[in-house]
Amino acid sequence: MLRLPPRIVRSALALLCALVLISGTATEAAARKNHRQKSSAEVSAYIPKDLEDCFAELDKLWPAGKREEFRNKPEEALIEYHFELGMWMRNRWRLWAGSRLQNYFAALGVPHPESISSIIITSYWRRENHREIKLEEQIAEDRAAWEQQKKEQQEEEVRAAAAFEKVRELMLGFAYVSDSPATVAMKKRLDDGIRARFLARFRGGVILAVRELISSEGLADTYRLVPYFVDLAKEQICPVQLPEITEIAYSVVAGDWLWVVGKSGEEIRLEALSQVAVVPVDLPRSDEIPQLGLSGDRVLLVYSNAIYRREEQTWTQLYSGDVKLPLSGPPPRQYGDKVYFRDEGRGENEKQLSYLELDATPRVVTIWKETNLVGPSGPRWENTFGYCVLADGTLWATFGEGFESKSILRRQPNGDYRIAVFNNRVTLQGDLLGRSGDENVALVSSSASGWKQVAGDKAKGKGADLSISGIAAKPNGDLIAVADTGLFQVVGSEIRKLISFRNTHQLIPTKDGHVSHWDWDPTDILFLSDNSYLITSTFGGIYLLRQDEAKRWSLKSLDERLGKPLIW
Repeated sequence: MLRLPPRIVRSALALLCALVLISGTATEAAARKNHRQKSSAEVSAYIPKDLEDCFAELDKLWPAGKREEFRNKPEEALIEYHFELGMWMRNRWRLWAGSRLQNYFAALGVPHPESISSIIITSYWRRENHREIKLEEQIAEDRAAWEQQKKEQQEEEVRAAAAFEKVRELMLGFAYVSDSPATVAMKKRLDDGIRARFLARFRGGVILAVRELISSEGLADTYRLVPYFVDLAKEQICPVQLPEITEIAYSVVAGDWLWVVGKSGEEIRLEALSQVAVVPVDLPRSDEIPQLGLSGDRVLLVYSNAIYRREEQTWTQLYSGDVKLPLSGPPPRQYGDKVYFRDEGRGENEKQLSYLELDATPRVVTIWKETNLVGPSGPRWENTFGYCVLADGTLWATFGEGFESKSILRRQPNGDYRIAVFNNRVTLQGDLLGRSGDENVALVSSSASGWKQVAGDKAKGKGADLSISGIAAKPNGDLIAVADTGLFQVVGSEIRKLISFRNTHQLIPTKDGHVSHWDWDPTDILFLSDNSYLITSTFGGIYLLRQDEAKRWSLKSLDERLGKPLIW
């Protein structure tokens, strides 16, 4: 397994670290495995004999402009060079292949190639900035960090073994049935479409609350959730605009009303739309724009530290206190004494599901933490795609990342957790990441629970297509679920595949002439009838799944060509 030097892991959990490592790990791992198969240029490349010789080579090979840029970086930002300059050193100077430079550092007590490149980079920066190199101190810090990581790894092995047995105990033992269902192919897309976070029936069609990005700084996004209307008869999606609110922030359908909040000039306004009218509604506070949520067929106002529920013509305060409430993507929802939030995560990853307990001592509880099972070597449940809560308070939620296997958890009102699907299967197979061996291990990024390993490939083989990311309850209480692989029904202790999907992972042309890797991870599904569903996805793709009179199923994209705005 490729590891970052512990000193780097602890000092810089930066965006570049998260992004570059994903693409760089496989490349460098291949270089390590095939270090004997070098190009003639690499074979003939001069390999420094010691640290001073490294400096001399860098002086010769690195352009003056690059050195100037490097010199002006703060030392804590040198992590940026670990994946470009550092990888160049590790490959060109054959640090994975026992070169004389690797042997030189090994004799000093630094055998690991990544630690070697890190020390060279740090030392070169200090030399360029006329600072003391402190080589012995760097070596001591590196050795101590590796010892600490070894200790933590041993502790993680103990934790993972206990988690594995607990997962085995919690498996519900569901049966998976797939009796040659109909197969529907998704057509080639033109773009990635729009990203809806909520859908509900309204005015004979469907209202979507669509995430629109306002700004992005690092991994933190600022966004709004604006209304779009799906005309089911025309099979067309149109943005909705309100003259009364020029800057819409949030929208939601509660009962027969569409609620929209935002600003008109400097004034915060809330409007309620019925089938035929628009009604202004007074807000209990004017100091911030509240999120809009749901409590059955009533609307919630969710401020950063307070929650109000609409009761007839007044607002009832459900919570006020010091607990800062999460900013939710899908509207916050109250079920009994809990209000659920599913945030938008970091850079569209790690979208965490949590709930606020409305009791004597309110607190926000994060679901993956409450399971007490998640850790670096699995399970990986920091990200929640979709969830639903039944009438009796039972929570069903899907977990996993887009490139990882997925799981379905059930939480009963008494806090008891059970597992319906684990790593795309109804049975526990492989390790906590769903691997049968360690050939596909990759350390990819930091997460809320620390650096995380993931399997290099999704689970494959018979019964491994339960990559379910969306789950919902039909009007009769039955559960329906959706994945990139198909539509499913959950009844009793059986998961039955109703329809198979294919071509849900595509290369889509971008405006700059490149292509993007687009994955359809459906998260919300609205039951329209026994032969019609509307499905939305985390990363775009609004589809009408419909069966025609000849009993043939089709997936029709609705979000690639939008209609003109509707003024309501």
